[in-house]
Amino acid sequence: MENKTDICCIFNYYAIYRAPIYQLMDKELGCDFYFGDNPGSKIKAANYEALKGFKGFLKPTFGLFHRLKGTHTAVMNPQYKKYIAIGDPYCLSIWWLLIWSRLSGKKTILWTHGWYRDGKWIQNIINALFWRLPNHIMPYGNYARNYMIEKGINPNKMTCIYNSLDYDAELKRRSIVSEDLMRNHFGNDYPVLFFIGRLIHSKRLDLIITAMKILEQKYEMKVNCVLIGDGPAKEDLITLIIENNLNERVWLYGACYDEDEISQLINHSDLCVSPGNIGLTAIHSLTYGSPIITGDDFSHQGPEFEVIQPGVTGNFYKQDDVEDLAKTIKEWLSNVADRETLRKTCYKVIDDKWNPYYQIGVLKTIMATKI
Repeated sequence: MENKTDICCIFNYYAIYRAPIYQLMDKELGCDFYFGDNPGSKIKAANYEALKGFKGFLKPTFGLFHRLKGTHTAVMNPQYKKYIAIGDPYCLSIWWLLIWSRLSGKKTILWTHGWYRDGKWIQNIINALFWRLPNHIMPYGNYARNYMIEKGINPNKMTCIYNSLDYDAELKRRSIVSEDLMRNHFGNDYPVLFFIGRLIHSKRLDLIITAMKILEQKYEMKVNCVLIGDGPAKEDLITLIIENNLNERVWLYGACYDEDEISQLINHSDLCVSPGNIGLTAIHSLTYGSPIITGDDFSHQGPEFEVIQPGVTGNFYKQDDVEDLAKTIKEWLSNVADRETLRKTCYKVIDDKWNPYYQIGVLKTIMATKI
């Protein structure tokens, strides 16, 4: 006879990087899952059939205020007593879930980026109302949690859940192979910067190229750079690389989804540089032992910036200030004493909190003691 769970999950999409934590929830909490069906997403979808608790797709609408059509079926199902859902204050379906749960005595947990900066007055009102409705909130990081506390949200109803990738698979790839990948490609022993992700203008990857030239001319420091990804900024980057005569020291690797290749590229690099905002790239980088430099405008950062402990696992530069970016890169590369010790320091940050096993522990604690 089929076991019926009282826990229902409502998420906007089943992104492949979420598969490990959702599979743990499926196994250890016995959740039922409903996912938004968005075949046009740029993020690869995971195999939903691998989840025993998969119950169906929801149809997303688009626009500022949007819905996940079909959510009412799960909300009105008397079987479910607890809901874990996306924390999106502009999703009308989540408003319906929260309000109905309040009226019917059901419990709600929102998994979310949270409220982390002021908007227009109407946005602030929406946020102030929305975040008071759930029984518990799981922001990805402490920045959002602290901001919401300042806005009057009860700190006892918030627990950071952080974020994760395919931790088990990545652990197996941490070891460094003997092949000297970067020396063989570049033909030199200069330090290697890297970026992995979509090559889009908002990432300000042009600042990496300009900073490389500043490093050479002002600090007499030459570095190489590997850009792993593809996207609309590629042609402008090529033009900038040629203008600065850096063709031999910038490797436009292209898009790569092979984790064996990615692990080796990061393992053989010295420093991840993401001049715009940083997201899961930060977890990817530290997982394989490479520190990070990114911008200091935290209100526009992804929550994963919190893996950076200044002077320990990376550093922050003055947002969009290319001179300060070059200086920060130079200071970091000049002060790294022991690369292997640094790798282990980076690993520890991921091993302590930014992994699916920590996340499932958070979920179990909330279920047992918070709601």
